[in-house]
Amino acid sequence: KRMTHISYQVFQGSTARQEEVVAFAKTLRGRKLRDLVPAAGRVGERSIGDKGIVGQLVERAFGLPRSNEQRPDFAAAGIELKVVPLKRTTGAVRAKERTSVTMIDYGALVEESWPTASVRRKLEKILFVFYFHVTGADPLDTVVEEILLWTPPSGLLPQLESDWTAVYAKVLAGRAHELSEGDGRVLGAATKGAGGGRLVSQPRNA
Repeated sequence: KRMTHISYQVFQGSTARQEEVVAFAKTLRGRKLRDLVPAAGRVGERSIGDKGIVGQLVERAFGLPRSNEQRPDFAAAGIELKVVPLKRTTGAVRAKERTSVTMIDYGALVEESWPTASVRRKLEKILFVFYFHVTGADPLDTVVEEILLWTPPSGLLPQLESDWTAVYAKVLAGRAHELSEGDGRVLGAATKGAGGGRLVSQPRNA
């Protein structure tokens, strides 16, 4: 009995247009990551339950390189990728944790304005990829539950600008060490990493 040849195809997310990104994303629904990522593109030395591994595997599925640059992940389409773990609670499904948009570069921030802010570019279009978190599960067995291309509604933009301005004002005044998630209603500044993350220097602080 002859079988149809099946091969992995690497999607080139960095150069894809918006419609190509969305069309490819839709093909991921209901599929396990082990069926989406060729062995050569899987995360080396991965550990069971390692935080961030699922996100890295999804990046591999989209053909995206690891990057800390202040530009959207799908550069040509201007779309940021966010992989969101879900959990079931009594009668509801919710995000397991807050979504980190980008690390704050204090030195660059003081030279920005809201129209030119790097975080604004990342917020303009976000492709959310949702999955259910299962403690102790092999990341490769993660199933892509849903995808959503999100853009902030016009009514939300003033609040995003207000939240960003609150952070900007503190950093400009040399008070970045006083930032807290409570400074914003939607866009909050929060520490990242175990123990609050590593310490970094801030500008305009005597």
